[in-house]
Amino acid sequence: MKETKIVQSYPSDSAIQDAIEEWQAFGWELVSNQKFSDSQDLWSPVGTTVRTTTYNKLTFSREKNSRWYGEITAIEQEYLKLENDIYDLRSCKPEKKTGCLDIALACLPPIYLIFWIVKKVKYKKALNYYETSIMSEIRKLEAQGKSLRNKAAAVIEKYETAQSAQYSPSAGKRFCPSCGAENSSEGKFCARCGNEL
Repeated sequence: MKETKIVQSYPSDSAIQDAIEEWQAFGWELVSNQKFSDSQDLWSPVGTTVRTTTYNKLTFSREKNSRWYGEITAIEQEYLKLENDIYDLRSCKPEKKTGCLDIALACLPPIYLIFWIVKKVKYKKALNYYETSIMSEIRKLEAQGKSLRNKAAAVIEKYETAQSAQYSPSAGKRFCPSCGAENSSEGKFCARCGNEL
């Protein structure tokens, strides 16, 4: 039984390759890569503009009955939680905005100048906090995410190695298809995990 996952990616070769490698670590295989463009009309007092968004839609699939499936999905859930935390932290970045108050105060130059200075100082403090504290936290979470991807890839490799070793002849030894442990040729069950050989 197969499951599918669809991921949107920025349409650059490096971003697409990064996305493919990211999800292959969790056992997903790329099925298709399609390029899309969406157009959206945006109304403003000045007039209507059209914003076009271009992206690639990557479709992945994986077998749900793979021996590693349970272990990998647990690691993947942990990874997705980290990705959500990173997204939330990135959305905290302060933005420069010109509001109605800026425009109204522009008519009163001395007052506007004081307001503008106070606003700029607050923005710089917020940006400095973001770049030091929050970006540090993001880097830690990204390192944990990379570690989880490596862990998932190692789990899949362990199971695939065990499976290929099970079918390769060796000098009177058998390998467990579940955990990869080496067993004697006489045993019917794995000495490590108890699964049938």
